[in-house]
Amino acid sequence: MEQYYLISTKWTYPNSAVFTLWRPDGCGYCWYQSWAGLYSDEQVKKYRDRESEGIVIVPASLIKYAFKAAICGKNIVSLLPNNKKIRTIINIKKSGLQGGMSQLKEGDFVWMSDLKVIGLPR
Repeated sequence: MEQYYLISTKWTYPNSAVFTLWRPDGCGYCWYQSWAGLYSDEQVKKYRDRESEGIVIVPASLIKYAFKAAICGKNIVSLLPNNKKIRTIINIKKSGLQGGMSQLKEGDFVWMSDLKVIGLPR
């Protein structure tokens, strides 16, 4: 059975570094994959006609490898980058992002892939 993430275009700024996701049971918003809700076929039925309200239903299998590890404060988290490649995959236009929630910006976190590994002394 397929599971889905709900992405909020209403609460993601066009220039935000990451997408805003829905938490479980529609109880708020988040950026971290570990806090995001995974919704079943049955659960997403009530959201299917609400795209005009900024809800995009995305199969988890479509984006499970799109999340990137990042250091945010003292935590290692997994975030969904807001970039052209991901927007194309989930069929969201940058102009369709509305903003509204305090955004997580570059500088608030560091992508793990951007870190340089320094060899340990022998």
